[in-house]
Amino acid sequence: MPGAGKTYWGRRIAAHYGLPFIDLDEYISSNEGKSVAQLIQEVSEETFRDLENKYLIRLIGSTDNRVVIACGGGTPCFSGNMRTMKMAGIVVYLEADLEYLYSNVQRDGDIRPLLGKTTSVRYQMERLLQLRRPYYEQAHYILQAKDISLTTFDEILGNV
Repeated sequence: MPGAGKTYWGRRIAAHYGLPFIDLDEYISSNEGKSVAQLIQEVSEETFRDLENKYLIRLIGSTDNRVVIACGGGTPCFSGNMRTMKMAGIVVYLEADLEYLYSNVQRDGDIRPLLGKTTSVRYQMERLLQLRRPYYEQAHYILQAKDISLTTFDEILGNV
């Protein structure tokens, strides 16, 4: 979900283990020459999800080495992406309650394409969380976002 800390923790984990880090949204933007918000606005969310799937598969297929990828909050919910991600590596769901997510999104000030279309960001986040949770809960590991530390990931990766 937006505000869970995917990019923040992805960068920290990658640095901690000396691994490359890729933010899927940044990868898409770099390849398309437009922000995710622009793409969704210009081509529709459905077309963006097709692009997202294409780039996820390209990214996974382009590396034989270990890499940390932070995907967008909707990525696991479309095009069989969760299954693709689970087959490619370890999938971690950073679970957080609505208050935590909302607080982080408000503090970030980043443009969130699917949240900016409504007058009630909080309501939209709650709706998205309800729709997405069943997909997120298919992850290999479910971690409480507010309680994570690098030690948490040491324990996970120690089991691999």
